[in-house]
Amino acid sequence: MTGEVPASAGGGGASALAARTAQATKIITAKSAALPYWQELISRYSKSPRCEQAFYKAGVLLCEIAEAADAPGLRSSKSEAGWKDAAFMLGRFTEFYPKSPFAGDAYVRETDIALERMFDLALARTTAEQGVNWAKGASEKARGKDVESLPPWATGLAQSEPPSLKEVLYDCYLRAGLIAYLEQKYDQAIGMFNAANDVGCPRPYRVVQGTLPTGMERLIAAAQKATPLTPPEVLKGDSKAALVLGLGDLYFAAEQWDKARELYHLVYDQQVPSALPPQISWAAFMIARTHFWESDFAKAKQFYHIVFEKYPQSPWAATALYFNAIMAYSNLHDENETTICLDKLRRDYPKDEMAERATYLIGQLYQWRRDFDNAKAAYDRYLVTLHPSATYTQNKM
Repeated sequence: MTGEVPASAGGGGASALAARTAQATKIITAKSAALPYWQELISRYSKSPRCEQAFYKAGVLLCEIAEAADAPGLRSSKSEAGWKDAAFMLGRFTEFYPKSPFAGDAYVRETDIALERMFDLALARTTAEQGVNWAKGASEKARGKDVESLPPWATGLAQSEPPSLKEVLYDCYLRAGLIAYLEQKYDQAIGMFNAANDVGCPRPYRVVQGTLPTGMERLIAAAQKATPLTPPEVLKGDSKAALVLGLGDLYFAAEQWDKARELYHLVYDQQVPSALPPQISWAAFMIARTHFWESDFAKAKQFYHIVFEKYPQSPWAATALYFNAIMAYSNLHDENETTICLDKLRRDYPKDEMAERATYLIGQLYQWRRDFDNAKAAYDRYLVTLHPSATYTQNKM
């Protein structure tokens, strides 16, 4: 039986939600206590070499506070203001210290805020372009081994080291490519994706046998086809939700499943209140797929069920049934769940392309159990429901 092929794991529940809420509250309290000291340094000692550190640290703290405030159970109308404060502080930092070794990370954060919290594609394009310009300069210095040393305040402070240059360069080019893709500037997207690919970034799993294209190679191949990855039914809905889901689908293709899932949850958790049912159901479907690829099969099953139980009319409900059935058999070893899902798919979606597979696989399941009477009945139903020229007919003729 074939479906998707996975890779590692996680969990949840009411107690987990309470724990995350408590942790978020603790983070907000701690970060908020530290923030005034950096702000005071900026206002009182504007000529100090440590102002570079203060601007960057204040921007990062504001990001972390805004992110914690977005946790389930804590979200409020102040959340958007928090993200704007973070973007403003990071913008001041990159304005005053555009060549700082920390500027690349700041540009990436600014771009993410513009895209994912403000839904402002034009602003995201501007900050992404600035990030690419920074990355080109950083790359030249790295090639010439004339890498700018850390500022005096960062020397010897492990917690103040900028993220690895390789990761930041990759993220700068990736963000620029994603934005170009969303704007359907596919040639430009390919250029940025190729630049990211040249930098290289480790994939989130190990290929044991054979070869698999990397996430970046998948993005390049998709851009070469010059078509959106997101279904038209999703793109036709609310523009903000379409932007978030389109971005999530690109991160999914890039194998950044945590990042993709975070974006899908923005729509599924109704942080984009004007999202339409097809967009919410697509978010649930893709959340399931991210959990599958991280081998959290229980979570994947939960969200696949949401799709075909709450949104049975969605264009991907039949696919959710099929993926869930294959996962139930191959990963959860639950033949009963597999049979139920395949039979539901056959009955409720007879014209869907997945229905033929489902009808045939029911026969195979019975055959593997050595229940030959039911297997024959299922294969006969396959031949009658479809026709002798169907895909799997020769196997049983």
